[in-house]
Amino acid sequence: MGVVKSSVAAGVGHLVLDRPETLNSLNGEMIRLMADALESWRDDDEVQLVLVTSAVNGAFCAGADVRVVYEFVQQGDTDAGLRFFAEEHALNKLVAEYPKPYVSVLDAAALGGGLGISVNGSVCIVTENAVLSVPETAIGVVPGVGSSYFLSRLPGSIGKFIGLTGARVSGPDAVSLGLATHGIEASDAQALVDAITRGESLEAVLDKYTQPVPESTLNTTDIDAAFSAPSVIEIVDRLDRGSPWSRLAMSQLLTLSPMSLVATDALIELGSDSTLDECFSRELRLCEWMIGQPDFAEGVRALLIDKDRTPQWNPLVLEMVQPEVFQHLL
Repeated sequence: MGVVKSSVAAGVGHLVLDRPETLNSLNGEMIRLMADALESWRDDDEVQLVLVTSAVNGAFCAGADVRVVYEFVQQGDTDAGLRFFAEEHALNKLVAEYPKPYVSVLDAAALGGGLGISVNGSVCIVTENAVLSVPETAIGVVPGVGSSYFLSRLPGSIGKFIGLTGARVSGPDAVSLGLATHGIEASDAQALVDAITRGESLEAVLDKYTQPVPESTLNTTDIDAAFSAPSVIEIVDRLDRGSPWSRLAMSQLLTLSPMSLVATDALIELGSDSTLDECFSRELRLCEWMIGQPDFAEGVRALLIDKDRTPQWNPLVLEMVQPEVFQHLL
């Protein structure tokens, strides 16, 4: 069976992600299949709308399959890793600029690259089962997929909090923040998909199933107080002097790659005054550089290979990070 199933009926081009053994982590084949379908449907008059769903219980998309890139790097084939990220970013850019309605339905987890093929589209529908996160700082890279654009445009300092910590955002919170466009009940998800694939009006379907925008459950007061700071070191200092919630957030932040944290902070700061295309280009340059740095291999090893969750970062602490080593890439 294919890892991405595509079909066209009733004016709808339907992509179904189906790589259960990796929770739909995007490998090169999935990226190319999605891109080829989107390119072929772009000017096809029979396709009026694109719908993206998952056939895997518990996952929409667990992000890019960084194990593949890790293996390339370990084998000394960094160029193959660079091509992987370039293809992934090209797909995300295609989604963001797609001239037809691009609708994703998230009833489970979407991590990292999973946001690239959902949040970047024109309509991102989530249920209460959805979880959205960009966990890249835990594996020694930076969030890509246009995240420095959409995270920097969230209210207050929420985007920086999400980008730095990899915090998991629930479906309802994603709607309240504007990260997702519509929230529905999980019990209605299949009925909504069926209605869309029958060719019913998207507007009418959304009107029927969309729930009122909920209030955010995130601790915005403490988040804004700390994550509005001008540097990661100052964020840590403010967290250390804050509430019990803040000190817990600080302890979690300090387990992450110092280099990734400083680079991600810079990306999100610049993203607020940049175009989406500028954000994509900047993120790609930095991702390509970071897979050649020690923290990427160490982060993947500790989190995904050995799973001991005890990475030895290099540099070891925030105070040792020298931003000038990647400044030319920003």
